[in-house]
Amino acid sequence: REEGFELIVVTNQPDVARGWVSREAVDLVNHFVSEQLGIPDIRACFHTEHDKCECRKPNPGMILSAARDHDIDLASSF
Repeated sequence: REEGFELIVVTNQPDVARGWVSREAVDLVNHFVSEQLGIPDIRACFHTEHDKCECRKPNPGMILSAARDHDIDLASSF
């Protein structure tokens, strides 16, 4: 951030769909991490690999939506 980068986290959280952890617990952890590290956006896919969704990494759904929402030029990003 000090160098002008915007930090956004995208994460797969299939344990929610599997019933091993609640979405509320994941949201609490993500909120804590966001607050402690100053990360403005943490996006999570709660599907399993069997759901074949566009948001689950390695598919680009979460990255593309974050880029749209934050006006990020992906060609200049890493």
